[in-house]
Amino acid sequence: TVCSVAAAVAGALICFPKAPDYNVCNNQVTWKSIVDGMKSGKLQTSFQLLMSVENPNHVEVDVEMGSGTFKHDGVEVGTFDIPPTTVAAMSISDVLVSITFTPDKWQALALSTEYYKGTLKFGVDATATVVMPALGGYTFSGGIENYVV
Repeated sequence: TVCSVAAAVAGALICFPKAPDYNVCNNQVTWKSIVDGMKSGKLQTSFQLLMSVENPNHVEVDVEMGSGTFKHDGVEVGTFDIPPTTVAAMSISDVLVSITFTPDKWQALALSTEYYKGTLKFGVDATATVVMPALGGYTFSGGIENYVV
C-alpha cells in the first residue's frame, strides 16, 4: 500500500498541469520599419512576430485561443491574435502571432518619438485558453494585464 500511495503521489506530481511558458522573438528591423511607416503617415500596419511556446507538461497541450491588446499611455494602439496550435509534451513550438497597430496620428507621433529616444514601452493585456486532451480535456484560461514590453 505504501508503494501504491507513493506511485500515486509521484504520478500526480508529474502529470499536474503547468502553464506553458512563452518568449517573443523581438526583431529590431521589424519595429524600425513599423515606426518609419507611422512617421511617414501610415497609421495602420500589420505584421507577424515569432513566439516560442514551451510546454513543460508530460502531455501535449492545445492552445485554443489567444488574443490581446497593446496600450501606450493607457490607450489601445494595437491588437494581436495567437492562432490555435498544438504543442507536444516537453517541447517548444514556434507560432506566428498576427499583430495590427492602429494608432491615431498623435499616438503615432508619440510612438515614433519614443522609439527613437529608446524609451518606447507598451502595456500588454492578453488572454489564452489551453486544453490538455490527455487529461480528459482539462481546460484552463489565463492572462496577463499591464505587462510592460
